[in-house]
Amino acid sequence: MVAASMLPTIVTGDFNTDANTAPFDRITGQGLLLDTWKTAEERLTEEWGTFLNYRLPRRNLKRIDWLLVTPSATVLKAAINVTHFEGDWPSDHAAIQAVVNLAGTAPRLERRPVSREGPNLAGL
Repeated sequence: MVAASMLPTIVTGDFNTDANTAPFDRITGQGLLLDTWKTAEERLTEEWGTFLNYRLPRRNLKRIDWLLVTPSATVLKAAINVTHFEGDWPSDHAAIQAVVNLAGTAPRLERRPVSREGPNLAGL
């Protein structure tokens, strides 16, 4: 399905196997999908294991949750988010996050004047 598409593709999920295993290699080995953690221009966190099971994060555990993209996407930043809120975890897994440019090139941001009525949204 990914090979047949002309569009950039993102695949994410809990794959229940580490990123350094035969199943991972089978999915990424042909170069159709790339691991955002490995290809990010900048990593914002440690490489935490992603199955926390409501415990404190640890390194050297399996990274079983993946965020994969097609090669046309540029992965600017990646993180494994182990933030907990008021002592509780939002999930038994750590969130995998990435800043991805699907166009494959750095975005060119155009500054638009803001009027007293609010932002100028013409042309969006």
